[in-house]
Amino acid sequence: MPYYQSAPEKTQDHSGDTPDDLSIADVAAAEDETMKGLPPVLITSIVLVPGFAACAVQFPNFASIRVVGNLLTDALQQLLARRPVARRAGAAS
Repeated sequence: MPYYQSAPEKTQDHSGDTPDDLSIADVAAAEDETMKGLPPVLITSIVLVPGFAACAVQFPNFASIRVVGNLLTDALQQLLARRPVARRAGAAS
């Protein structure tokens, strides 16, 4: 006889997860309403500022001009990399 017993398999019953009267359109509309919250830049700032402050307290030279400058230039490079480049009319594709 083994010294352990295997746990019985658990089956998940999803039959009562959503009411039958909700359509896919109703669920999509509810998701759209929840996505109209804070813009991504604001959410990123809410995470970045306390994180930067915590690291500045923990590490003495973290809040130096060089680190802040690198952070800003990296962010600017990311923004410029995502901007679509306008093509000239005669340029080959």
